[in-house]
Amino acid sequence: MNNQMKVILIIILFFTFQIGIAQVFNPTPIFIDDDAPGGFLTTGDINNDGYQDIIHVSSQRLVWYENDAQGNFSDPVVIDTEPGQSFDIKAIDLDQDSNLDILVSSFAHDRLYFYRNLGGGSFAPRQVLAENLDRIRSSKSADLNGDGFLDLVIGITNSVGLYWMEHLDGLGNFAPPTPISTTLAQARYQQIGDINGNGFMDVLSNSGGSTLLSWFENDGQGDFPTQHIVENSGFYHKQLFLKDIDGNGNLDIVCISDDGVFWYENLDGFGNFSSKHIIHSTTDSAIQYSQLAVFDIDNNGTMDVVYLSSINDGVNYQLNDGSGNFSNPYYVDPPTGITSGGNFPLDIDSDGDKDLINIAAINGNPSLRILWWYENQTILNVQDYALKGLTITPNPVAGVLSIKSKTPLKSVSFYQSQGKTLKTVTSSFESIDVTFLTPGIYFVWIEGQEGERVVTTVIKK
Repeated sequence: MNNQMKVILIIILFFTFQIGIAQVFNPTPIFIDDDAPGGFLTTGDINNDGYQDIIHVSSQRLVWYENDAQGNFSDPVVIDTEPGQSFDIKAIDLDQDSNLDILVSSFAHDRLYFYRNLGGGSFAPRQVLAENLDRIRSSKSADLNGDGFLDLVIGITNSVGLYWMEHLDGLGNFAPPTPISTTLAQARYQQIGDINGNGFMDVLSNSGGSTLLSWFENDGQGDFPTQHIVENSGFYHKQLFLKDIDGNGNLDIVCISDDGVFWYENLDGFGNFSSKHIIHSTTDSAIQYSQLAVFDIDNNGTMDVVYLSSINDGVNYQLNDGSGNFSNPYYVDPPTGITSGGNFPLDIDSDGDKDLINIAAINGNPSLRILWWYENQTILNVQDYALKGLTITPNPVAGVLSIKSKTPLKSVSFYQSQGKTLKTVTSSFESIDVTFLTPGIYFVWIEGQEGERVVTTVIKK
């Protein structure tokens, strides 16, 4: 196995969804990053080769993975070994040199870090843009004062305050934080956009207490004198987005709370919002929603939603008909022993549709995380490569594993989590001796005679 394959295990698993849906999300290449558990990621063309790379931050390190345009990724390229725990990173060209720089909101260090891209994916040491931020959670960028430079908006997690930072020269030098609000509590997540249609970038923020969702009107000079309250009751909004949901050209609000996924209609294009519309919700307090992503899944020009729910361990998504009416949830089941995590859309394989990167956890091993991606089959229009009538018993297994399928099988291969092939079987599929495996979770690649492929996991007792 070559160096790249030490961290990349190519697997293909197709799911058949409800009849009538045109695209299939298909869990494909997995690469293991067990030296850096948990964390957060973003995407961008780091080395200017035209392909979207992955940037991942954990408490131990900040790294990036080069994409070869086919969804195969390089070994991690280390940028920093002490970024601290973070829940937000951005890949943006702050210094206007056509290279994507990286912003890290260091929750652990109460600082906002800037990593300057020197070209080709090499980075200068981290630069502190702001500190003493009491658990900064996220940052957003836009030109707030009309000078052509990308300014920053940051919220404070553990106390009060919402701020913006003026970009002074377009070269990555910023003024100290200036208050947008000094009373907003737990402002962990923001979005920027022209909410009222006057050409200036406004700021939307969540918060705790009596004001859960509000936006601040920009006067064009970077001052935000007016706060407009959208929601003041219900659950705390953990994530929010500004997207045109109903196709009328106005920026609507999409958000996720513990009790569901909702959207608020921008009624007149001036920032007057409706009460919340339910995309999916529950009254069961034991069920919680998280990890929202909003993008066009099926390439029909409308904004769809992807999210996690504690009802299951996989990815749920709902399609928008263009008027803000959403389908029932479709569910993508992860392999056995895997719990899905954050969802991040990008076109990994350069085929014209948005795929989905996922940070997942291996059950029973909280120190290990895997990054994998779901291939979006909209453009390829591949409906089903799954093996028919496939059964794998018992699972967990101690001694003999039985794999049966209505489709003739060609081979069964066992892989350890780091991608090493342990054994390939080409016959006697209904009685495979697995006593050579030590207790743990293993990936199993099952291939049919006509090229059909399924990858799942088996737990060895």
